[in-house]
Amino acid sequence: MTLAAAALAAFVASGPEVRAVRITTLDFRTAVRVLTSEDVPVAVVAREQGQLVIRLSGRPVEGLLLPPAQKPIDAWRLEREAAATVLRLDLAPEIPFEATHETGLLTIVFGEQPAPELRGR
Repeated sequence: MTLAAAALAAFVASGPEVRAVRITTLDFRTAVRVLTSEDVPVAVVAREQGQLVIRLSGRPVEGLLLPPAQKPIDAWRLEREAAATVLRLDLAPEIPFEATHETGLLTIVFGEQPAPELRGR
């Protein structure tokens, strides 16, 4: 087997991955950003029994950890499944959220959108 074929086989075997989870601020609102490999399909984001559940079809990389929760997230945890990663966020039901997906990145922003003059680009 050639070196190129071996590299391709290793890449295909690795499959979709969830690579990092971060908390940041966008337009003065708390945001969760999930970095994935490019082959991870759009996540399912839904409220379930007092939690916001984020289900990604990709396995978490070895050593993936969550940063400390920040308001409005009271607590959160990561669940590792055979071919999926699930994030469970304890979040008050009245907190609105917006989820957007682009190749390799899921972003969930919490709270009401600020006035237009306070928004970023």
